[in-house]
Amino acid sequence: MLLFKELRKTAMTRINILKMLTYTSWGANSSTLKIMYKYLILSKLKYGSFLFINTKLLNLKMIETVYNAGLRLASEIFRSSSIPSLFNITQLPPPYLSNKKK
Repeated sequence: MLLFKELRKTAMTRINILKMLTYTSWGANSSTLKIMYKYLILSKLKYGSFLFINTKLLNLKMIETVYNAGLRLASEIFRSSSIPSLFNITQLPPPYLSNKKK
C-alpha cells in the first residue's frame, strides 16, 4: 500500500507541473502536452507496472485515477467526458490493457 501511495504522490507532483504548463498565457498545444505526459507521468507509472498484476483492486484504482487525470490534462478533455472516449481520443490504451501486452 505504501508503494502505491508514494507512486501516486510522485505522479501527482508531476501532474502539477503539467498543469502549470497548461495554464500559462502562452499555453502548450495538446501534442506537446501529450509528449510531456508520456515522459513525465506515464514513464513513472509504467516503471513498476509488472508489480501491479497481483495487487488489490483498490491500489489499481488509485493508480488509474492518476493515469486518467494526466490524460485528461494532456489532451485538454473535459472531466465530464467518459473514460472510454478519453482513451479513444488520445489513442493510448487503458492501463490494464497496456500491462497485458508485456
